[in-house]
Amino acid sequence: MDEIAARVPPGSHKVIFTPWLHGERTPVDSNTLRAGLYNLSLTSTLDDIVRAFYEGVAYNTRWSLGYVEKFIEGLSRS
Repeated sequence: MDEIAARVPPGSHKVIFTPWLHGERTPVDSNTLRAGLYNLSLTSTLDDIVRAFYEGVAYNTRWSLGYVEKFIEGLSRS
C-alpha cells in the first residue's frame, strides 16, 4: 500500500477521502457522519484512491491532535 500511495503526488489528483466510517467522536461528536470519496472521475485510478485514504486518515489525525494537545496541557496544569 505504501508503494502504491508513493506513486501518486500529494493531493491524490484531487480525490478526497473522509474517514468517518461509523460516525466521528473527535473533534466533532456526531454519530451521523459517514465516510466518503469525493472528486472521483473517469481518470481517477486505484492508486489515487489509496493515496486519498492515506491522506484522509492523516488529515483527520492531525485535526484531532490539536484537541488532544490542549486536553493534555489542561491536565498538566491541574
